[in-house]
Amino acid sequence: MGIPKQFLPDILPNFDNFTRCHDSNDPLDGSKLPKGQSGVSILWPESWSGNVKKLKEGNERIVAITLSSNYNICIINAYLPTNDKDSAYEYSECLDIIFDIIQKYQDLYEIILCGDLNGTLLHSRSNKHDKLLKNFVQELGLQTAGNYDSKMTFFHHSGQSSSQIDYILTRNISIFKEHKIWDRSATNSSAHVPVETNTTVTIPSAANRKPSEGTSYKKLLWDEINTEIYNSNLSEGLLKIKPEDSTSDQLQTITNELLKATKVAVPAKPIKLQGPKWKATPTVRKHLKSCKLLYSQWKNQGRPQNHPSHTELKTAKKLLRNSQRIEQAVARKQLYQQIMEKPTTKLFYRLINRNRNSRTSTTTCIEIDGEKEYCHSNQRKVFANYYEDLSMPKNSEYDNSYLDLCQTRQNLIEKFYKENPVTSDPVTETEIQKSIETLNRLICNSRRDYLICLSSTEFSAKGARVT
Repeated sequence: MGIPKQFLPDILPNFDNFTRCHDSNDPLDGSKLPKGQSGVSILWPESWSGNVKKLKEGNERIVAITLSSNYNICIINAYLPTNDKDSAYEYSECLDIIFDIIQKYQDLYEIILCGDLNGTLLHSRSNKHDKLLKNFVQELGLQTAGNYDSKMTFFHHSGQSSSQIDYILTRNISIFKEHKIWDRSATNSSAHVPVETNTTVTIPSAANRKPSEGTSYKKLLWDEINTEIYNSNLSEGLLKIKPEDSTSDQLQTITNELLKATKVAVPAKPIKLQGPKWKATPTVRKHLKSCKLLYSQWKNQGRPQNHPSHTELKTAKKLLRNSQRIEQAVARKQLYQQIMEKPTTKLFYRLINRNRNSRTSTTTCIEIDGEKEYCHSNQRKVFANYYEDLSMPKNSEYDNSYLDLCQTRQNLIEKFYKENPVTSDPVTETEIQKSIETLNRLICNSRRDYLICLSSTEFSAKGARVT
């Protein structure tokens, strides 16, 4: 029996879950939903959620989480393709995904692979899925959590066939205490019987869990360094080096003093924060706090539907989404305004990265030269070709006589500076950069009336030469 994932909180109110379905990557409307196809889920008590991390790896048939406990556990749950005429390719592809997850996390986590693998490890059967699964298990050194013997886990509804295809596999069987394959029951409408195991894993309760400290990643702004403070702190720190210390101790002292001086004299900005990727404003934080409070009240009342507390929660969520959308729209407008007023390479790549972000790269179609392009990777190529074309001169679109005049002026300026050395202070890089930015603004506003190509800037003791 297939259960829509949105109903899981109602069926299991005290559990959290990580679920993917057949249409997770390409949502379908209700009339096109397949019946019970490829869904897979991992569930755990809500009190564990602080110890659980959902992994992005996998697909609609494979989900994985990491669990922090006395053992660091990586749990992979899979529902592999059913044996069919042309299923070997899809089956191998799923095994490759599982292989990549195990290879990535095996050094830091104990791996547990479980689920309906639609292949057996029994020697009595050897179809194409069975061979692939046996080779896969042997290559990774996996073994069953308990003694399966020849006990079956799948019984066809027709009663004419049965098989052993549901497994719990691991490399470290010491983390398991008991293992059990349930017997068939009249109350179980599934063709599968549950496979159960008890482990030695201990999950700290929410009351005993230490509050986690926020982790931030910062980028040092070396261009804004306070050189005087840096040199002063470093000079004082290097006085701590003792000649009688070993080389390794001296290197450690130098490293520590460099870090201390950097922390004091070099400003830094956060580039990655733990939690939401967007920075909530006071207005959004106010709505977030209100939603959490109302949700807690509604939950304590038993989550009644069509109740005033439920209505208040829905209204609060609507206000939160509206405020978030407004702030996102303002941020987009500010970015576009900055690009128009002061275009820089940094802003250009910021725009490109923003458009490539998974949440903002959902453009359905781009039409260019009368042709429609739906593929995201091809859309990026279209943009690349557009900007390349934008930067190339077109003889039919420019005033060639004016271009020749510009080149003549440049040649005259170069000749003048060669024959008349500059005695004044040379042009600085900052001044040239400001001039280039001014020209960039003029280019954007004039809609590319003229081609101005600043290919390189060469500095010398006599001054600056632009070619």
